[in-house]
Amino acid sequence: MTDTVTDTVTVHVPVLTQELMALLNPVINGVYLDATLGGGGHTRELLKRVGPEGVVIAMDRDEEALERAAIGINDPRVRYVHGSFSDMADKVRAMGYHGIDGVIMDLGLSMTQMKDESRGFSFNSKEPLDMRMDRSLSVSAGEIVNRWSERNTVRRGRPCR
Repeated sequence: MTDTVTDTVTVHVPVLTQELMALLNPVINGVYLDATLGGGGHTRELLKRVGPEGVVIAMDRDEEALERAAIGINDPRVRYVHGSFSDMADKVRAMGYHGIDGVIMDLGLSMTQMKDESRGFSFNSKEPLDMRMDRSLSVSAGEIVNRWSERNTVRRGRPCR
């Protein structure tokens, strides 16, 4: 993980929490994957419901989000993992779980990412266009739009590494 964590702990207050939990219907001592940890709002809610032996695998592409959440959620039932949707099955298996009871994916950008000008998600900033959820990837949005050919820009199916 990176060394860019601030003293600020992000707290995500998810919308439609009760509706989501009613649909997911977490079981006591179950294993759940929050595939978009972000500020940790859904992970916190799952922890209230999974019982003392339950597990929440908290995954995010953004290592800074993982670091902030780990500061704010100090619970031995949480397993933090850096990864993307395309890797989630492999990541879960690598942790020794051969099945899980449910998955939550809250798709989109967080305000934390939008407000951090160094992340390059906003056009209202003079910072370079970056837009990488995972800063370990080598290609930024600025490189794509300013240097790639049209042919390379429209290619599909392969992540930029």
